[in-house]
Amino acid sequence: MNTVVELLLMLCLLPLIRNVGCDLFERQALADISHSLDDLEEVEEMLAWKREEQILQSTRLPNNVIPLHYDLRLEVDLQEFVVLGRVTVTVRCQVPTSYILLHASNKLEILGGDSQPMLQGQNGDATPTITSWSLHSENDFLLLKLDGELTKDGVYNVKIHFRMGLGDHQFGLYRSSYINKNKQKRYLATTHFEPTGARKAFPCFDEPALKATFKVTLVHQAEYQAVSNMPVERSVKREDGWVKDHFMTSPKMATYLVAFVVSDLTSVGLKTRSGIEINVSARPSAIAEGKGAYSLGISEKILTYFGDYLGISYPLPKLDLAAIPDFPMGGMENWGLIMFEETALLYDIEAPSAKAKEKVSHVVSHELAHMWFGDLVTMKWWDGIWLNEGITSYFERLGADFAEPDLKVLDLLTCEVRAAMEKDSLASSRPVYQPVHRTSEIGELFDDITYLKGASLMRMLHHSVGEDIFRTAFQNYLQKNAYSSTVQEQLWEEFTQALVQDGQSDLNVKSMMDTWTLQMGYPVVTFNRDYSSGKMDVTQQHFLKDASASNRVPDSTFGYKWYVPVSYTIKRGEKRNPNSLWLTPTTDAKVIDLEGAGAEDWILGNVEQVGFYRVNYDPKNWRLLINHLRSDRFQDIPAVNRGTLVDDALNLAGASMLDITIALDLSQYLVRERSHVAWELAKSALGYISDILSSETDVYQKWQDYMVHLITLFYNDVSWTEEDLTFQDEMGQVVAVSIACENGQPDCVARAKDLFARWMDTNDNSHIPERLKKTVYCTAIEHGGEAQWEFGWQRYQQGDTTEQIYLLSALACTQDTDLLKMYLEKSKDNGQIRQQYAADVIQGIAEKKAGKSVAWEFFVDNWEDFYFKSFNENGALPSIVEKIPKLFCTDKDLENLLLFTKDRDLGTAARTFQQAVDSTQANIRWRQNNLDKVQKWLDKIIITKF
Repeated sequence: MNTVVELLLMLCLLPLIRNVGCDLFERQALADISHSLDDLEEVEEMLAWKREEQILQSTRLPNNVIPLHYDLRLEVDLQEFVVLGRVTVTVRCQVPTSYILLHASNKLEILGGDSQPMLQGQNGDATPTITSWSLHSENDFLLLKLDGELTKDGVYNVKIHFRMGLGDHQFGLYRSSYINKNKQKRYLATTHFEPTGARKAFPCFDEPALKATFKVTLVHQAEYQAVSNMPVERSVKREDGWVKDHFMTSPKMATYLVAFVVSDLTSVGLKTRSGIEINVSARPSAIAEGKGAYSLGISEKILTYFGDYLGISYPLPKLDLAAIPDFPMGGMENWGLIMFEETALLYDIEAPSAKAKEKVSHVVSHELAHMWFGDLVTMKWWDGIWLNEGITSYFERLGADFAEPDLKVLDLLTCEVRAAMEKDSLASSRPVYQPVHRTSEIGELFDDITYLKGASLMRMLHHSVGEDIFRTAFQNYLQKNAYSSTVQEQLWEEFTQALVQDGQSDLNVKSMMDTWTLQMGYPVVTFNRDYSSGKMDVTQQHFLKDASASNRVPDSTFGYKWYVPVSYTIKRGEKRNPNSLWLTPTTDAKVIDLEGAGAEDWILGNVEQVGFYRVNYDPKNWRLLINHLRSDRFQDIPAVNRGTLVDDALNLAGASMLDITIALDLSQYLVRERSHVAWELAKSALGYISDILSSETDVYQKWQDYMVHLITLFYNDVSWTEEDLTFQDEMGQVVAVSIACENGQPDCVARAKDLFARWMDTNDNSHIPERLKKTVYCTAIEHGGEAQWEFGWQRYQQGDTTEQIYLLSALACTQDTDLLKMYLEKSKDNGQIRQQYAADVIQGIAEKKAGKSVAWEFFVDNWEDFYFKSFNENGALPSIVEKIPKLFCTDKDLENLLLFTKDRDLGTAARTFQQAVDSTQANIRWRQNNLDKVQKWLDKIIITKF
């Protein structure tokens, strides 16, 4: 090609940025420019080639055509495990184009011959013909080339026949199975499409904003039933004995919410007062045993509550909740057909457990909240996934609190949010709103930052604007954007407008929330008192777990300053005086007059832990708080704050912002603590020290003695009673017994071993309280030998799903490394351990002192062929990677981690690996700065031996 042509080609390609489907310039303009050239045809050919290359390299669809409706027919053969499919997509042309690009996995076989892809116009005019089609695996594209151009605003039908096999990969359309009461293996076909799995089941425009209506038809053997998002409209039995189920047309929805199950699951159901049919489906034995009744009952309550609270009733005529034997996560919010992992939906009222009830109520409420946030209104692109998951994770608590007020779930949110604060204190954290440039980056966003930080920000906003504004803003947001897609600015606008209409114009919600969603991290708010003047400086700074990592933090438009709604209370004798103020990004410090607070009165910040920030104080105020916590009046401070004082102090000490001896002195008050919420919060921070010290034999034993000293009085109070307890008391018993046994409290270990031995002798475990089984099993196996482990493994193979979960965790507790290696090998065999639980095996082993090296070596050896292959696509890989280096705290650990990650495709876990590196570096620095101090402190204090 000559130089003129090359220059022309380069100039013409400059505008090729987004809508690559439209012509880059008018053909006449090209002719005008090139009329004197003999190689105009060559230029056009090169432009077409370059345009196609750009199209296929883009992560996003060009939107030259958009979907309006899908007519999807699938014939599911559960004997041969083959699916034959046909999809007709009705599309509208946005700009004239000679190609159609949509998504399809290369696992789909696009059929040719008489079944080759076809294009038909709906207006009767002449329609271009599809001349060729090709699959491109990098971005899962199916490119259909036409012999002419589609007309702008023209409506066309694209018909594609395809075929696929049913595998066990738990993503897309896949096969699951269970063993029935007759010991027969029964199969089912089920789906999991979020985020990009729909394209693995049928060709589609697989982006969340490209909503369309769906008409689904499922053909299957007569021994099975089929369910989908909508009710069955009509069912026809064919002459060959197969059944064809035609489902009603759905409202507009995103492809990742399409769902279907072909199975012999059975169900229990009810009809709400508004006429909505709700069914809970599971393997027949679970339904027969009544394990679907609890979730069915709370589903009715919560669905009605959300409809009333949000001002929009649930819009579909039915709701199915299905427990799938093989499912990669707790739940999935497919509109009208929610899928669950079995223990997240089924609850055995004959074996009551507060922890199990809490899990079911949370997951069910979460998925029901999605019927509005995610299904009715969806984020435009995956960078806004927190609009689905973060908001829903907060509303989940509101729904569960309505259904089960005794659970006090908002207190539990504070406990759970600490995991997000841990991640968000790393230099490799990310903003809540995170741009997505490649498909592989989507899976990284389903993490604690999205779910837990997002939920905490919603709670903070709720408290900042008040109940009426919060509710009004969300009602308006949903009503204006129903069946559509949004970005977060649309939500902030509704909040700002609601405030203005209420006469409040001093808070710009967008400005506030941008500081929390568009930059990573969070602040530590410091209260520094002048005891002579009665004034207090309040400042903020970016909190980093490792202060030396500040040079690795990316730049932020907001300079790592936030709009912080600060609350504090002053203790003056009998009176608590709650106050509030705002810190802003442009204010270095606020000077507060403490209105006559005495020099011996403490100040407590972040009352009830509503704000997403840590709190530091001047040394004297820390001592005032410590003295009060050691007094009989310690309950003047709310339980949530008592726990977070320990958590904040130990984390601030780890970041070199507080002397660790102050934090350890504060922890001594726990000897009198009886709140499970306070203990759960403190346990997290104390457990971090335990993890770091686990490689230091002498000091580790002293630390365990200290933990036993702190917990034994609580342990003695709750004992091993099997009586019915309130939720709060039961959770207290669970946390006290677990901490005692984990740290080797002699009576706890002896009792656990005895209960397990009775089980081994009698083959009956009914004497072990359901709520304590996890601790009993783990403790007995940890302090036992091969016989206890083998017994546990045999019972795992025979147990129901709940029992298997207990044992799965307990089998990782053995200190026998040969057994751990064998256990890890078993986890690769789907016939012995379901794939969804294989991650739990290595995570459980990696978190134990004896299993740290065993788990890492196995992970490295099996990364490519097992972990990456099995868990990268379905989103489970980051959670596996997060737990495996948990105990890494030496230079050798860091070296191993860096060596493994170098020049390797880390898939959806790339960010998690970087966070593991950052955490390991912080752990190393913690040892350097604090190990000697902790040892000297432990040597100095008096520990009561029990």
